[in-house]
Amino acid sequence: MTTNIAIIGSGFGMYGLLPTFSAINECEVISISGRNSTRMENFCTKYNVKRYSNWKEMIQKQKPDAIAVAVVPSHQYEIAKFALDNNIGVFAEKPLTVSLDDSIELTKLAKKKACQI
Repeated sequence: MTTNIAIIGSGFGMYGLLPTFSAINECEVISISGRNSTRMENFCTKYNVKRYSNWKEMIQKQKPDAIAVAVVPSHQYEIAKFALDNNIGVFAEKPLTVSLDDSIELTKLAKKKACQI
């Protein structure tokens, strides 16, 4: 079974996660969201993935099985919560959030939805 992955983040998400997930036979990176740049365009062409500048639009249109998030912790909560609310698994950088309460909330939501975080 292949897992469709969408990546959020144009720094480590692009140069670290995109090549790594692309190398896993059971994963297919279907899209990436991040800042528009020549470097991003080149990576998307090389790995044959669709590029978005809006992560929410990407998730709604692509409907991935999971997302890999590589953004600053202050933005991870909103992204992870949106994905989990839509029954999408989450792979997130650490720290998960900037608040222990938010991290606990996401963990409970992931367990409730039977998604991975």
